[in-house]
Amino acid sequence: MDREIIVIRFIIYLGEYFLIMPVLTVLHELGHSIFVLALTNSDVYLEIGNNNLNVTKKIGRLNFKFKGYKNLFSITFGMVRYELFKSKITRICILLGGPLISLAIFILAILIKLSADKLSLGLSITLNSTSIYSLFQFLITILPIKYKHGPYNSMVSDGYQILQIIKESKVS
Repeated sequence: MDREIIVIRFIIYLGEYFLIMPVLTVLHELGHSIFVLALTNSDVYLEIGNNNLNVTKKIGRLNFKFKGYKNLFSITFGMVRYELFKSKITRICILLGGPLISLAIFILAILIKLSADKLSLGLSITLNSTSIYSLFQFLITILPIKYKHGPYNSMVSDGYQILQIIKESKVS
């Protein structure tokens, strides 16, 4: 493949990253929020970004706050806050909600790409980007990881939290 084509594709995928990842982050966090709303009576506080901007919107029990980004590489930062529940199954379902949405988006993007007879180049690239980034998001959140860099520094993944809950169950 020609070097110029590789550079152009890299630039396109990088640009798509900055467009698609914020949307995937919101959808991932909504996945957690849906389970909180469905399984509890608690209010949900969904936060996107890690800066001081505070644009808020309340829809029923869902409180959405856009905080802005400290830098371009923090566009993947999102968090859901809610009342902590004693039920381990409820906690696990809530934690699984985000990764399951990320996985569903990956599968949907692949199915659309495979089932369409003819796609424009732009839509094809967007579906490729969406599938790659949503799979990455699924893996980076479902695997038990202690984050050591970036906006999630010193936090743990959804998968790590799920593993801790399962370990608690074996001790109890």
